[in-house]
Amino acid sequence: MQEPLPPFVVETGFQSLPSQETLRIACPDEEQTLAGPGVEKLNYHTEGMQRLARFASDYFAPPGNLAEQIYQTQLVQARYARQIVETLRANNTINRGILLWSGNDFWPAAGFSMLDFQGRPKALYFYARRFWASVLICLGQTGPARNGYIVNDTPSPLTAQARFQLLDIKGGILDQSQSPVSVSPYSTASITLPRDLLNPVCPEKSILHMAVYQEDVLLSENTYLFTPDKYARLRPLDMDITVESIDRRSLHYTLQSRWFVKDLEIVLDPSAALSDNFFDMLPGRRYQVRAEFPECAPDIRHPLILRSSCRA
Repeated sequence: MQEPLPPFVVETGFQSLPSQETLRIACPDEEQTLAGPGVEKLNYHTEGMQRLARFASDYFAPPGNLAEQIYQTQLVQARYARQIVETLRANNTINRGILLWSGNDFWPAAGFSMLDFQGRPKALYFYARRFWASVLICLGQTGPARNGYIVNDTPSPLTAQARFQLLDIKGGILDQSQSPVSVSPYSTASITLPRDLLNPVCPEKSILHMAVYQEDVLLSENTYLFTPDKYARLRPLDMDITVESIDRRSLHYTLQSRWFVKDLEIVLDPSAALSDNFFDMLPGRRYQVRAEFPECAPDIRHPLILRSSCRA
């Protein structure tokens, strides 16, 4: 029997590791290793790192190093929150609010925050900006139908077009549908998706892309895999990147991938405030990211590290 939805959630959250830069405050570089005691002692939960590893294994293959482990734990935290918030927002006639625990952290450890001890955003920070947007399109998480939902948390009525596409890894359209939607202020509209969109022939090679447009202006979009990342046939990163200097402290990155990318993470050294991170990429589309550095921006030829949920 399915549990009833709560009218209000006062606290929910999940742990994740902070960035390696933040770990250095409490853990020397030589101890920053996968399953190293210097990192594991910073997890105060009863089950410690075993708990993080258990939940990460639902999505991912075992990490090969500490950087991968940090990436995986942050995505588990972000996806857990996304599922909870999307489910409750899609049922906003029952639920009227949720509080995530927490905003920031008070020490450099495996905490529940979306900003770590030094204010560096985790994956949850960027996820939250998307799943708490005023207009949201999402997939129902339970039930045989798994309807699509358009949430309108604005004071104005919304008349728009919802588009649903079943894509392959290369971005080819396997199936698609669209539907006009009209959503009252602070309300939600439900759309029953065609069965074929939710039951691909090759689930490990398929992606569901959902988007809502108003006069060809994209208001919200979402993507869903049909299998855990470790089973999905995601390809290694292969993209074109151009960099433009904006001013003394800022660089502008344009990225375009040849394949679908799940949860791209951009890592810069020196670190910078990024306009977006931990986002999915559709093949052929250009994505814009602005980086603002605390002091002078490095040369545009300065290398950047990219990670995705593909291990290859």
